[in-house]
Amino acid sequence: MGDRISRQDMAVIAHRVARYLHTKLPAGTSSEPFADQADIAGYALEVVKTLQQAGIIDGVEAQRFAPSETVSRAQAATIIAAAKLPWFFQSHSFFGKGKRFQKNH
Repeated sequence: MGDRISRQDMAVIAHRVARYLHTKLPAGTSSEPFADQADIAGYALEVVKTLQQAGIIDGVEAQRFAPSETVSRAQAATIIAAAKLPWFFQSHSFFGKGKRFQKNH
C-alpha cells in the first residue's frame, strides 16, 4: 500500500484489462513517436505505441510520454473504473484526450 505506479506500468495494465475484457481498441492511426520514446521500458514500448495510435493516451507536454513519472490519482481512478465498467471509456479517457475503448460485441 502506498506504492506508486508509473505511467508506463499503468498503460500496460490498461492494455491487459482491455484484452481480458475482449475490448476492441479503435483502429490505429499514424502518430509522431513520443520525444522520450527511448526512455520507455522494453516491456511497455509496444503497448504505449498501440495506445497512442489508438488515441487512448497522450503525452504530458512537448510530445513527451514521461514513462517513469507517477500516474495521477485521476488517471488511476479512470482505469480502475474502466476495469469494472468497460463502457466507461465511451465517455472518458485517461492520459489525455482522444478516442475511447469500445466494447467488442
